[in-house]
Amino acid sequence: MKSFRSTFIFALIVALVVGFALWDFFSQERQRTEEAQARKVFQVDLERVVGLRVEREPSPLILERRGDFWFSESPIQDRLEDFAVETLLRSLLEQEALDISSQARGGSEDQDLRWEDYGLDQPMAQFELTWTSGPGEGEQEPQILSAALGTVKAYDGRYYMRRGESLLLVEDAWTGLVETSLNGLREKRAWRQPEVVNQVEIQHRGQVVAGVRMNPTTGQWEYTESLGFSVEEDLVESLLQRVRGLRIGSFVAEDKDPQTLRLYSLERPEWRLALDDWVLELSSPPGSESEGESKTLFAMSSSENFVFSLSRAQAEHLKKTNLDLRHRSEPFEFELLNVTEMRLTQGEQSLQINKLGTDWVVAGAAGEAEDIEVDRKALVAFFERLNLLRADSFFPRPLRGSVKAPEDNKIELLDSEGQLVLRLSWGLPFEDVESDRQMVHLHSSQSPELMMVTASQLEELSLEGLLE
Repeated sequence: MKSFRSTFIFALIVALVVGFALWDFFSQERQRTEEAQARKVFQVDLERVVGLRVEREPSPLILERRGDFWFSESPIQDRLEDFAVETLLRSLLEQEALDISSQARGGSEDQDLRWEDYGLDQPMAQFELTWTSGPGEGEQEPQILSAALGTVKAYDGRYYMRRGESLLLVEDAWTGLVETSLNGLREKRAWRQPEVVNQVEIQHRGQVVAGVRMNPTTGQWEYTESLGFSVEEDLVESLLQRVRGLRIGSFVAEDKDPQTLRLYSLERPEWRLALDDWVLELSSPPGSESEGESKTLFAMSSSENFVFSLSRAQAEHLKKTNLDLRHRSEPFEFELLNVTEMRLTQGEQSLQINKLGTDWVVAGAAGEAEDIEVDRKALVAFFERLNLLRADSFFPRPLRGSVKAPEDNKIELLDSEGQLVLRLSWGLPFEDVESDRQMVHLHSSQSPELMMVTASQLEELSLEGLLE
């Protein structure tokens, strides 16, 4: 019993010592936090800040929060990047100062300061921070905290600052805050419209080269004109995502007067992209990349009054024609139930397969069936791969004659009456310089345009493996 009492007393003493040490640690930590907060020039939480005004030459910087978003009122009006503004404000609120008012007054509180001695009669800049009360604190009028940055440096390189009747010493980081560029804070998204788009039109040098619209009945994209082929939904959506993700490189002009448009080759834009009522116009590139010229071009939108630069890489994804939005698998679609005969030619090899009942057999020289059955599973896989072919790109009809129609390899599918269901012909593989892939030129009876297909897709459509 005595041993238990001693152990209990010892444990109690240890607990008291640990408790006191923790209390002392947190008390000192709280004191250090309060002292650090007291050194701040602006002692307010970031969430409460609703405005910033920096009076400077040649024009003031005025930022204002409306709801959850930040906007600029001067030197121009525009939507701002919230993260960029919050980064600026966080830097501003973290700035500390040393109060030297007492020393400057010689220890006398009644002594007036000669503000001109510190470059504060005509300060470099005046900062005004507008803030409001926090949640649960009741409605209060916005309040303003202000401080002026002097033009005179102290002996240690710091600047003098006036906050009310106090004289402070601050780091030269404040000069960087004075020189904050509004362009660095502005919203860099070129697309600032509602998400829903119902119509797209693309013009190249004044000619409409692509036009699609959302069918309100089916909820699917279709061409605005009947072209004999259909739109691939994913390709249109990919284009819209590219537009929504456009990032402005830099703001090059704040007006779209005729002189500015001529300067940036936008008087007659090379490309014009219209999404409903919103229009984006692109200039021709100022030079070729092979010549080492700029990799940017200039653009403007109908919703904004400024001209901006845009990277060529982004712009290239917008330069689409109707063929670029065409369904990539449509030229290879067929109804397998209608097929009763298949003819294959690959170089000097050829094979004809006929359907007899539910079986497929190799046809003889006279067109009669031989007793050579076809591997049913291999044939099913062959037809599936054929039906899943996708074109990589289509050649416009005017360019058709510049590319020789390929005839080295053929696949012909016919029905029971000998009518053609599908005919494909393609040439030898070649390396496409732009994509660095092995491609083939291919023609389909389902499409008047010549197309390019990756060679790997056609390598799977070989004669080998079809025969048992």
